[in-house]
Amino acid sequence: MVRRLNKFINEVENFSGPEEVKELRQRVLKEIDENDWSGVYDPRDVQRLKDDDYFCKRVLRHRSGNMDAAVEIVKTVFKWRKEFGIHDLTEEDINPDIVSKGAVFTYNEDKERNPILILRVNCHRKDPATVVERKKIISYWIEKLERENKEGSVSVLLDCSDTGLTNMGVIYSDRNY
Repeated sequence: MVRRLNKFINEVENFSGPEEVKELRQRVLKEIDENDWSGVYDPRDVQRLKDDDYFCKRVLRHRSGNMDAAVEIVKTVFKWRKEFGIHDLTEEDINPDIVSKGAVFTYNEDKERNPILILRVNCHRKDPATVVERKKIISYWIEKLERENKEGSVSVLLDCSDTGLTNMGVIYSDRNY
């Protein structure tokens, strides 16, 4: 159990070396410094890029070592995080109706001691009016759990009990989660 988590961490750590991390940082920082990025990216994300080797290695692993793709995904993710205000999301920003339904919540840990985030699909409807609220609550919890579980994982459990056609397409209706 813990071995699988350690295996994941080791896989990320060993996927790329310090030279690849350095190159990713240099290329992203060069591109954002060439433009006025103050309104485009959150300084906290840029600082994370500068300080967090594990973050850089995760991006490189996610893009299978393709440096061009890794640079683009960092810029895209940073832009989305700034637009959405990820760093400043609080529980007060989340629609209390969604919270009271129990649509998204944490519950205990998995066998590798990672937090479990439960998404109750039957509480969600494919409704364009609520897509921002759904993004907020999911983003809030994933960000919170990732900060608390540094260099670990978050297990996401989709509870599809009592799910019907009105719930279909909810989770993947917008790929910008």
